[in-house]
Amino acid sequence: NHVDGLPSQVILGTQYATTKGYNVPISQIYTDVCSANAKERPGFTKLMRESRKKKINTVIVTGTDRLARTPEQLFMMNLQMMFQNINLQVVN
Repeated sequence: NHVDGLPSQVILGTQYATTKGYNVPISQIYTDVCSANAKERPGFTKLMRESRKKKINTVIVTGTDRLARTPEQLFMMNLQMMFQNINLQVVN
């Protein structure tokens, strides 16, 4: 049920955020055109940097595979977000 295409994912995530009452500035929409398996993910790197600075309290993704490709990666991501008090919400 994954939404194809980055523009569609951004729209879906933004609509979801709006229905939940979040105001999401464009500067806080983090995207990468590359695969989640890529070594260089500038948008993801910025997301994690901003989260460590406590500038983010909620992350909305259209699917968990947008953050990680393996269960181990996803577990580590969830653990990191939990320790930083970041709410991970998955649209699909």
